[in-house]
Amino acid sequence: MNWINRSRRTANSFLLYFCAAWKVAVALAMLMLFLTATQTWSKPVPGSLGVHWNEGAPDCTATPQDPLQVHTYEPQTFILRQSPCADFEANFLYLLVGSDKALLIDTGAVADPKEMPLAKTILRLLPDKDHKKLPLLVAHTHRHLDHRAGDPQFASLSSVQIVPIDFDGVRAFYGFTGWPNGIAHLDLGGRTVDVIATPGHERTHVAFYDRRTGILFEHRRTRLPIWISLPSQ
Repeated sequence: MNWINRSRRTANSFLLYFCAAWKVAVALAMLMLFLTATQTWSKPVPGSLGVHWNEGAPDCTATPQDPLQVHTYEPQTFILRQSPCADFEANFLYLLVGSDKALLIDTGAVADPKEMPLAKTILRLLPDKDHKKLPLLVAHTHRHLDHRAGDPQFASLSSVQIVPIDFDGVRAFYGFTGWPNGIAHLDLGGRTVDVIATPGHERTHVAFYDRRTGILFEHRRTRLPIWISLPSQ
């Protein structure tokens, strides 16, 4: 039963959902095989999730909260959470910092910088390099608006590059030649992030595997990342 429109799914729609999930599983399995076969792994950098996330409030006007909560998982990895009082989606965003550039995964559901000072917060978190802020790449798990509404806050900033949101633009930027097969790589400087095509939720959907922390960042209902342990060689 489809709980959105109360209609029963057809056999074709069931196959569509099943095949999408199967392709995602195959893509992740291929990633694990590729990484364990071609890389010499050390233990992931440990981090902390000792944080209490804001729950929102029945009356947000009577219980003010910061629009954006920032948690340092480890010195080069930040988890940001948009307040449920700012938007019901309460999205999680992720900032991964390398020695040459940083990667921001998703910009959330709120566009107005007065309501959600995302760009201001990210610039504060970025370290300096050559007397300037470290270059930033803004990417998305997929192109639904609640994952990219904050993009305009970064559009006019120097040394910030935003990954295109259209299907052809996503494929070309990451260098996928046989979408959804293959694995792309982002070199942040001493930190490699693997990009895996995982269409299903949305056509442009990708997941990000961070080799530094052993975390797989993807769009999930819970919005929190997945920790993957890889064997050391």
